[in-house]
Amino acid sequence: MRAAGIAEPSGEVRPLDLPRPPAPAHDEVLIDVRAAGVASWDDIMRVEDWASGLELPHALGVEAAGVVAATGSDDFMVGDAVMTFVYPLRRGACWAEQVLAPVTAVAIRPEELDEAAAGAFPVPALTAYQVLHDVLRLDSGERLLVHGAGGVTGSLIVQLALLVGAEVVATAGPRGLERLAGHGKVRLVDRTRDGWQREVGQGLDAAVNAAPDGIDFAMSVVRDGGRLASITDSTLPEARDIETHYHVVRPDGAQLALLGSMTGDGGVRFPPVRTFPLTEANAALQLATQGAGGDAVVLLP
Repeated sequence: MRAAGIAEPSGEVRPLDLPRPPAPAHDEVLIDVRAAGVASWDDIMRVEDWASGLELPHALGVEAAGVVAATGSDDFMVGDAVMTFVYPLRRGACWAEQVLAPVTAVAIRPEELDEAAAGAFPVPALTAYQVLHDVLRLDSGERLLVHGAGGVTGSLIVQLALLVGAEVVATAGPRGLERLAGHGKVRLVDRTRDGWQREVGQGLDAAVNAAPDGIDFAMSVVRDGGRLASITDSTLPEARDIETHYHVVRPDGAQLALLGSMTGDGGVRFPPVRTFPLTEANAALQLATQGAGGDAVVLLP
């Protein structure tokens, strides 16, 4: 089948011709991929030793939307429109015509998300939800900083925090702030302006760092006894009297289904999507690692 990935460790992403996946086991579904997300974490998968033990060549990509082609479980039916976050990559990957996914990592795609958007939805949406609810345990009325909110994940963190009832301060560049302004009552801070740090304030209850090299500043505005989570920097500074976490997203089909239900009239809006054919996966990855201006990047197999 047609796929995109690497043929040697840390190699350049290129089109591949790979065997089709086997029939799904009792706890798996086989998905015909219609859209697959591309983001900076895919480049980490390419160059780091996360893929240890995989036979090369191997496809990349951990999130996708598509249609169930075969199932070993009663949880889903052939023809269901679904989305998934698949990790670790032991039974295939999402930059391909088909992927095997554990049923526990799959959710029905809501009608409010088209296939392209749903292909890039699972990882940032799950990251945002898990950081706010599982890690920071954010409550209504608490004051939260989202540092580096202009990207896809940062935007979703802001929106989900507003649904909790938090008072949100968001930092981003001008383009990111323009998009965030449409999400509701958020105090927006332009990180390109002189003295922007003073505008954030002090004594916040919690902070999420989504900015490269932003962890020290995020910690500096959190009150003693507060909480800090980072999704970009695993090296956490000395914590004062602050609860600190570095969060790596995990697959969770139930959470993904809940997040899907929040789209459309549920109040969560996904950023614009830039699409590429599968044969241009390397160009898509380069754009994604450069930031894509806050847009999501998606391959269409």
